[in-house]
Amino acid sequence: MSKTPNKPAAKGSDEKNGQGAEKRPPADLVNIAVAFLTHPEMQNYSEADKTKFLKSKNLTDAQIKKAMKLAEEKLKAAEEKEKAAEAAKAKAAPSKATNGATTSVVAPEDEPLEDVLEKAQISDILSIKRRSLKEIPQTIFDSNQNLEILIVSFNPIAKIPDSIKSLSRLRRFHAFGCGLTDKSIEPGLWELTGLVELNLSLNQLVDIQPVTKLTNLNILEISNNNITTIPSEIEELQQLKFLNLRSNNITTIPKTLSKLKLLKILNLIGNNLEDKVVDIIKTQGIQGLQSYLESLY
Repeated sequence: MSKTPNKPAAKGSDEKNGQGAEKRPPADLVNIAVAFLTHPEMQNYSEADKTKFLKSKNLTDAQIKKAMKLAEEKLKAAEEKEKAAEAAKAKAAPSKATNGATTSVVAPEDEPLEDVLEKAQISDILSIKRRSLKEIPQTIFDSNQNLEILIVSFNPIAKIPDSIKSLSRLRRFHAFGCGLTDKSIEPGLWELTGLVELNLSLNQLVDIQPVTKLTNLNILEISNNNITTIPSEIEELQQLKFLNLRSNNITTIPKTLSKLKLLKILNLIGNNLEDKVVDIIKTQGIQGLQSYLESLY
């Protein structure tokens, strides 16, 4: 017997708004369905199960078909972006040699986990994405403390444990598409002040204030979450050059964003910003936006 999926908490969910699906505009229904279909927990269900669930929420066949197509495109784009990022990092960080042999920095996804973890002790780079892991193996924190890059993306992990703080040399951490909530991330992550890149996109995060403790970040990717507010403490990220906040629920931008003088790329597409701010970003770019924010002081 097939099982009916339980809908994960998602941006604009019916439960959050206290409204039934039948009261929503068609576009909203499709967007919510896409968020549901792209959630990591849903990847283990059949298309028939997901279709049955969406029909129970009063979506039409046309809406379900559209949502399925958009979700497939979104997951494919996310995977391609992740692969491109990994390839770039692998090229930038050459394999380390041991006894005349070289070790690849990115392991195939079907390679035994034990072998991958052993090789990471040499390369200091570990990718364990798409392994259906419910938790990050504790052995990583016990035996791989020299890691510089850790990628756990596309695993339905329950939490980022406090013990991640033992990876004091970590520079890049990706937990893309893991279904994480604010409570899933224990304080240890925010103690890794050596991080220069953090990717927490495609999760269920709302409060990103703790991120501002990572003052050496150059790249911060937190698109496709449930973020409503950019904290004023964002000004603490003085090394930030790339900020991706695409597809959240952000309505305003704090004046302190104007103090990020090294910021070169800012993505705020797909939020709920006022028209004036959107027009400034489109016509004048980051510098225009920062000048506008400075004028508000």
